[in-house]
Amino acid sequence: MGLLDDQLELSAAIKFFGQVAASVILFYFDDGFHSVLGYTLPTWAGLTLTVVWCVGIINAFNLIDGLDGLAAGLAAVSSFCIGVWILLSGQAATLAVIVFIFCFSCLGFLRYNFHPARIFMGDTGSMFIGFFFAYISTSQVSKAVTFMSLLLPILAIGIPIFDVFLAIWRRLVRKLNNPENPNIGIMTGDHDHLHHRILSREHSQSKTALILYLFAALTSIGAMALVFLSGVLPALAYMLLFLGVISAIRMADVELLDSATYILKGLKIPRRNLFLTMIHPLLDIVLILAAYCIMLLLCFFRNTSDAFTLILLLTYIAPYIIVLSLSNVYKTYWLRAGINRYFLLIKCLMLAFFIMVFLSYTLYMNHLILIELSIREYFSATLLYGLLVFAFIALERFSIRYLESFGLRLLSVKKHKHEDQKLDKILIVGGGLSCRLYLSGLFCQDQLANPFDIVGIIDDCKDLSRLNIYGFDVLGSSQDLEQLHTKYAFDKMIVTPGRLQPSTLDNLNRFQKNHPETVILYFHLHLSPVNAVVQHEEKDLLNLNTQKISLFNEEIDNMKKA
Repeated sequence: MGLLDDQLELSAAIKFFGQVAASVILFYFDDGFHSVLGYTLPTWAGLTLTVVWCVGIINAFNLIDGLDGLAAGLAAVSSFCIGVWILLSGQAATLAVIVFIFCFSCLGFLRYNFHPARIFMGDTGSMFIGFFFAYISTSQVSKAVTFMSLLLPILAIGIPIFDVFLAIWRRLVRKLNNPENPNIGIMTGDHDHLHHRILSREHSQSKTALILYLFAALTSIGAMALVFLSGVLPALAYMLLFLGVISAIRMADVELLDSATYILKGLKIPRRNLFLTMIHPLLDIVLILAAYCIMLLLCFFRNTSDAFTLILLLTYIAPYIIVLSLSNVYKTYWLRAGINRYFLLIKCLMLAFFIMVFLSYTLYMNHLILIELSIREYFSATLLYGLLVFAFIALERFSIRYLESFGLRLLSVKKHKHEDQKLDKILIVGGGLSCRLYLSGLFCQDQLANPFDIVGIIDDCKDLSRLNIYGFDVLGSSQDLEQLHTKYAFDKMIVTPGRLQPSTLDNLNRFQKNHPETVILYFHLHLSPVNAVVQHEEKDLLNLNTQKISLFNEEIDNMKKA
């Protein structure tokens, strides 16, 4: 299919049909997914999983082939990792030889494909590479008996998988944001792939390729480390996996911003506000079930009888559902929840946990729960489950507030930086309550169209120096304005206090005389909570030129809209 596509430029539908056909052939030659973690899959489930996986991996390498040498280099790194793992795990040496032949074939091709490329692989190469990894990974997954060994072949080709995951996420959300635009769709190309983002920052194809090679090598080494640690220090292995997931999420700035924008567009409609409130009980049940499944997988896999699973289900899940349902927690609109509602949520979760412990201990001591675990192991599993429930529910509530109050604007700033747009740099004067109220009005959806970069805060209170308040560093005092301007080159200053000390006024006056190009705006609270007026008795500070007055009026209009 790749060869025909390079010659005839086949449509996406025909290529997709060919990829599906190849996946079906692979499955019926006793490869593909026939079992996972020792559990035999039904034929329909194994075939479906094989087709989805193979088509996904083929297109992952097809999409990542956007720079000279990128696909070949990533294939060499990933195949070397898989070959080493096959040898270390004591599997057939013949398979390892095939994988190493493939690895060094990619390196030989890379000599002529690295920037500036003399040979291009086209779809002939990228689709073959993807299909090869689809075959190797399915054979390794079928042999995996633990969760970590299941992850190793997946993480070994993690960069292309992560890139195609981001592409589907990004294009789907953009289509939801702009349903009437025919040029936006899941099958429509864009320039926001991982290599495009790094290239826009590094401005070098060679350096971009080397950075992604390094990421692939670190991912592969981390995958093998997780497998070895899971047998010796399982807690450390899962902690490293969690940190890896968090690091990967930090790379999805564009996708998170598009998703948050879509969510907030929907939340403007009152019916969807009601929908968000009503969906929380269902969402909590899903999170509780997820924690239960993780606990069952990690701790109780030796006993899988239906009666045992049903008793655990009632003992562990029912207390949380009942306590949360009888409380007033679900009468909260979590985008505007007060601290007292979070405290109520914590109390409900603690009460449900103690009820669960009492019930499970009673059943365990009366031998109504038959497991091959000691009392210490049993309570360790119970504590793990309680911590997972608390973490999942608390993280979900926190994520909503974070996106609405801070994260959305941070993502917007990062997106504009990614697009090489120049942002005004702002220095905030004063770290008191007025600063907090100014920032509360600043971090809202209406301000996302024209974001600016806040470099930090200055305050003449010595106790705040070098600390972090309201999410920003206190860089110094008003006496340090000259040094801070040299270091950060800020364009504007926002003065938040309603009243300033004479020494602060003198420092601002002196700085404005030395730097007339820097605009100084005043945020005042006496007339309305979110408004800006010029307040100062010093006449020389009021001598703003026409350009500053125009910028000042624009700032007032933006704040009024907020």
